Amino acid sequence: MISAWQSPTSADGLAPLVEIAKNLFAQRHDGLFIYDSNLVALEWNSRLEELSARSRSEVIGRSLLDVFPQLSEAQHAAPLRGALQGRMLALPGPCWLLAERDTSPRYDNYFMPLLRDGVVSAGLGIVRDRVGIQAIEERLLESEIRFRTMADCAPVLLWMAGCDGRCDFFNQTWLNFRGRSLGQEYGFGWAEGIHPQEFQICMDTYMDAFRERREFEMVYRLRRHDGVYRWILDHGAPRYSPDGNFAGYIGSCTDITDRKDAEDALRKLSDRLTRSNTELERFAYAASHDLQEPLRMVTNYTAMLAEKYRGLNDAETDQYIGFAIDGARRMKDIIDGLLSLARVKHMDPLSFGKVDCARLLRGTLESLQLATAETGAQIEIASLPTVRGHSALLGQVFQNLIHNAIKFRRAEPPVITITAEQRAGLWCISVSDNGIGMDMQYAERVFVVFQRLHARSEYPGSGIGLALCKQVIELHGGRIWLTSELGRGTTISMTLPPG
Repeated sequence: MISAWQSPTSADGLAPLVEIAKNLFAQRHDGLFIYDSNLVALEWNSRLEELSARSRSEVIGRSLLDVFPQLSEAQHAAPLRGALQGRMLALPGPCWLLAERDTSPRYDNYFMPLLRDGVVSAGLGIVRDRVGIQAIEERLLESEIRFRTMADCAPVLLWMAGCDGRCDFFNQTWLNFRGRSLGQEYGFGWAEGIHPQEFQICMDTYMDAFRERREFEMVYRLRRHDGVYRWILDHGAPRYSPDGNFAGYIGSCTDITDRKDAEDALRKLSDRLTRSNTELERFAYAASHDLQEPLRMVTNYTAMLAEKYRGLNDAETDQYIGFAIDGARRMKDIIDGLLSLARVKHMDPLSFGKVDCARLLRGTLESLQLATAETGAQIEIASLPTVRGHSALLGQVFQNLIHNAIKFRRAEPPVITITAEQRAGLWCISVSDNGIGMDMQYAERVFVVFQRLHARSEYPGSGIGLALCKQVIELHGGRIWLTSELGRGTTISMTLPPG
């Protein structure tokens, strides 16, 4: 039965043996008691308190003969004494300790010796409720059926493994996917379907997680019933018994082949677009750079023709020459804008330093003196911060924003206000005007290269300015946006990191 390491000399000496017996034999639905050679109760569990209507404190340390007078009859005491003599008995029917309360034959009674070093040290009694056990077994069976039904209906592949890492359960979805029986997949049979290229890393991941008893996730190819390998996302998690002991793993596998194929296709498309954009940028830069010289010649010689023959030809010829000069000038603006965009894309933010926005703006306004004087523009500037950035690029942004505020004015002189405030650790600088404004449905469109809201005859320009501003601000790790109302002006705001 049970062997131990110390011969008992007293009830205290039996304590380890009692504890071992409780752990081995006690279940929540069983009544259990332990007694010594004098029939003195050493253990009386809570289930037995319910069945006998005798509390633990009422029984422990007392002779069972005193607590239960029925034991004075030889037939009732015989099983207890038989256990002390080394015999194990199993008796159906009502027990003496239940005789006063329940005489139905629903109980089984077990009496057995507890041995220590080969010597009978105590007796153990178990009262088991057959009906209760049957009800529990039925509930367990119902729970097992429910679990299997849910598992087999799940759209994912489910598996379970014991403490040794060997799989002992696969749902029907798994078996259908593999086209194999539970017996074939049992243990490590399932691993036969792993693609050879992922087999070793898959098994290493699996076994390492088991040894460390941690959650894991891995991706590998698993052979389907038709011989086709499908990409599987396998997620496993340790499971534990109610008493906290490690019981193995439970896992789920999802077929991600379609998703992975889509991701691969998207990645290839992205790579192609990146290469295409890079080549396009190089072409635009090279073409723009190479076009400057011939365009300069066209502009210069056209201007010379206009100067030499002005007034000598008819008005129509003068007009045509004017068109050519204007077209060459606009083409130069576009080429300059494209070159500026290309340069921004190749700037390294690590080379940025501190930029005093107030000082930078003073220099910008000097270059716009003619435009401000001609339009009578009034520019109000609040206290501006020092930011981290590239002074030449940020100067170009300020120049574009102020130039736009002057250009898109109403009949009255433009009023431009430049302010700054801190927001979430960044500086937010805003340029506001009282100009013509715009419909907010076009708020994103104006930041796209070559996009225009007005005819060139109304408001000249290349359509690159705000696109360049957006590129510069994003290069600085910020963002740029506008708020506007038709006929009431526009505010363009941008965020920049502190210096």
